[in-house]
Amino acid sequence: MLAEQWIEVFKVPRGGTTGGWSAEEVRAMAEAYDPATHESPLVVGHPRTDAPAYGWTKALRARETSDGLVLEAMPHQVEPQFEELLQAGRFKKRSIAIYPPEESPVPGTPYLRHIGWLGAAAPAVVRHYTATLKATGTGASGPLVTRAVGTNVVNTPATAWIE
Repeated sequence: MLAEQWIEVFKVPRGGTTGGWSAEEVRAMAEAYDPATHESPLVVGHPRTDAPAYGWTKALRARETSDGLVLEAMPHQVEPQFEELLQAGRFKKRSIAIYPPEESPVPGTPYLRHIGWLGAAAPAVVRHYTATLKATGTGASGPLVTRAVGTNVVNTPATAWIE
């Protein structure tokens, strides 16, 4: 089940950045997240209007690992039919969209806009990751990040490929 469990949605390597976002910015995003300010939806793809929502992000947390900082989200109010599609493998990839600090609902801090689940349409990057959901309640892994650059949306892998 996806609802009410922590899932990895983003990763910043130790001493590096991902998609231009630093560990400090990602930590600040997790600390600033408040559903009462802006509850980030679970969506299919990257719709410009963040709709329709198939679930919502209840909370975010930043967790240190030996490799860097991981941003985790706790989905809730997940549409049962959408959950069935995830379990069936219809949306194996996912990506997040982040409001840049100047457009954020919390001014000066990056903020999660949405978690986009990707199906047959290929992400904008070649090195994307597969989300695996297990009925045992373990989370999904392997996100991308979407960052607004002017009027463009840029997808980059959430795990840096630094040798």
